[in-house]
Amino acid sequence: MAQHTAISQCIADTYIDDSTPNTNYGNSNILRLKSANVFWNIIFMKFAQANIPERKRIISAKLYLYLTEPLDAFDYGNFLITIPDSECSPERWENWEYEITANKFKKATPSSFGGITLARISNEWIASGKYRDFELATYRVPPYVISLRGATVAFHSRENTNPPYIEIVYEDVPPDKPTPRNPVGDYKDVFATIRFEWDYNSSVGGTQKAFDLQWSTDQINWTTISQTTPNTYCDVPGGTFPTGNIYWRIRTYNEYDEVSPWSDIQSFYAVGAPSAPTISSVSAGTARPTVSWAAFNQQIYQLQILSGETVVYDSGEQPGINIRQHKVTAWLTDGDYTARIRIKNEYDMWSEWGSTIFTVSTAKPQKPSFSLQRSSHGIEINIQGTDGYALIYRAEYGSDDFICIGNVTGKYFHDCSVKSGTEYRYFVRAVSANETYADSDVKLIQAEIRHSLIAPISDLADIFEFRRSLNAPPKRDYTRALGGSTVEYEGRKYPVFIPDEHVSAGLALTFFLNSWRAVEKFMGLYDRKETVLYRDSKGRKIYGVLSGLSVEEEREGYTVSFVISQVDHDEEVEV
Repeated sequence: MAQHTAISQCIADTYIDDSTPNTNYGNSNILRLKSANVFWNIIFMKFAQANIPERKRIISAKLYLYLTEPLDAFDYGNFLITIPDSECSPERWENWEYEITANKFKKATPSSFGGITLARISNEWIASGKYRDFELATYRVPPYVISLRGATVAFHSRENTNPPYIEIVYEDVPPDKPTPRNPVGDYKDVFATIRFEWDYNSSVGGTQKAFDLQWSTDQINWTTISQTTPNTYCDVPGGTFPTGNIYWRIRTYNEYDEVSPWSDIQSFYAVGAPSAPTISSVSAGTARPTVSWAAFNQQIYQLQILSGETVVYDSGEQPGINIRQHKVTAWLTDGDYTARIRIKNEYDMWSEWGSTIFTVSTAKPQKPSFSLQRSSHGIEINIQGTDGYALIYRAEYGSDDFICIGNVTGKYFHDCSVKSGTEYRYFVRAVSANETYADSDVKLIQAEIRHSLIAPISDLADIFEFRRSLNAPPKRDYTRALGGSTVEYEGRKYPVFIPDEHVSAGLALTFFLNSWRAVEKFMGLYDRKETVLYRDSKGRKIYGVLSGLSVEEEREGYTVSFVISQVDHDEEVEV
């Protein structure tokens, strides 16, 4: 590293002598010290600002004195070069180099003369007649006032031909090796912008002025990106790197264009998103076509069907390394559509969409018809005019959210999941063998239920009916608790309640059964550990699980108590 020299000239000097206490020697061309036990004297010298740039390393600092008498430190033991404390500094006087005297100094300063010692030369004899150098501490550089004490010596003052000066040798301090931060050891999309990040390091502080970033695929041939910027990051545009291992390193420059060593080499794996899949076919003549495609490096796929700009079907993300076809489960009306599909590879990167335009044109089956009739347990549906199978759709009155509740191959369907007192709308969809369809008209009916009914969801027609309680109406206690938790905070007397989306609800029920056979039948349902549907004449409808069964024997029969804890259940049938 390059070294440089800076000279700090003496710009003020004098000495004071206790043996001549009222004399100032600021105009003397010789500065004198004498070593004595009775009288003392001190030399003061002020040096100019050292012209040293910031963030350089000081190698040495030397005081140069042109001696006119030999330096003799034997008799006193030490030759001290000191920066005085502020209380002892001669700069407390205006024009101190011409006005300070021993008497003034003694009156104005503490009895103990303090300061920072820059050098102490002990038991040393140095000849005169030329410049002599004295090593100073390198942690302080001019400007400062220094004092000399404790020896017998004389040398040229600043008024003489060989004035005192300080020579400071400093060297350039290039930045330390930077620390790469990102990307390190991970996967990056070659088509996306990749940000490189690092730490600028310097033992003397400062900021980065510029950098060289190099990358390589083999650590032999390097491509360099250079920028003049204090930013310790670099955004490299997508498409810069090939796929595979990419090695990179960084070096930085300080404000003096001094360059650091190269950083340690880091690497990442550049990967590309998979190519867009190609749709090879969309089956015709059906309202629920099957889409087939070809793709490479597929882990996940997503298929969408669009009518114009509207997505009418979305498969969501589907796992499928080897799957290359997907059946649309939505029922598409005749018309023009766009099928599009994209895939994701093992690096969690999506391809572009691959798409094709297709047309749904189907031969419709006969329009079905049906009739509705209330029963004690629900709604009976009688179907006419279907050759294949029929789908039963239901919605509560006032809603257009029809759900499929049944898949019927015959002519009859019993809906045992309706609420008492609620009006429902129904329609029937006749489906042919190749999944074309025709819909019936919509019909309206209101359900009426007289008793409390419980059935397992695996067979909603397998209904257990509770009619009464002993000497009183059946007992039904509904409970509902909102979900959430309490958190205690320092400084608050009471906890804070934080709600969540969960709800706990249930019914505690008590009924009367007049025979043990009826009790055993209910226990058979209870022991199935299955979700059940509870309905009653009040319009309550709860999917739940049974618990807490208690059977109390009475003279006339048995009082049965239990709890239904409400759970979620999706009534819609997949077709």
